[in-house]
Amino acid sequence: MKWIAFILFFLSSIQCIGQRGYAKDSLQFKAYIHTTYEESFVKSIVVKKVFCDFCNKNELEYLKQRFWDMTNADKYHPALRIKNGVRKTTLITRVSKKDFEELKND
Repeated sequence: MKWIAFILFFLSSIQCIGQRGYAKDSLQFKAYIHTTYEESFVKSIVVKKVFCDFCNKNELEYLKQRFWDMTNADKYHPALRIKNGVRKTTLITRVSKKDFEELKND
């Protein structure tokens, strides 16, 4: 009886490990963004730094544009707006390895 319980527990834990596959087929990137506000409206969005040690210029531009688009989509969110000043944020995104490989070929 103990062996049956052990085998069922072992098989269920293997199944849980197999479900964590998103990291296998995607790459994760991080960036620092500064958003300048004047009178609660966005004046400028600047992607300060994209963390990628192995990226070429084309890939960095793609990632900067992706982070800029993410920040631009949030600029009207009431909880994220400030009256005057600079909001400093850190964003993380995932890109599939297939899409990222196509950027290297271009």
